[in-house]
Amino acid sequence: MTVLIGITQAPEETEQHIFNDFEGVSTTAVVGPFNSSDEASSWMKFMMARTGGYKRVQDPSTTTQGENWYGFTCECTEAEAHCHQPAL
Repeated sequence: MTVLIGITQAPEETEQHIFNDFEGVSTTAVVGPFNSSDEASSWMKFMMARTGGYKRVQDPSTTTQGENWYGFTCECTEAEAHCHQPAL
């Protein structure tokens, strides 16, 4: 199992991106909103420090000042070889 962790300002777009570009995704959780990108990044670092096998997923959308930040995690249940990162 691989855990994908990231932060985003567009949770719906990011969720669609994950389902399109990662095979074997079983569950997704979105948390937030966070007050700032720093707060969201702190959450992501906290989660990554407590997760053994993880991959960071970049947000496909552009960063916009003033928009809410969200964190997301999802689990890939297929073999790790099937969980591939898209070209960024």
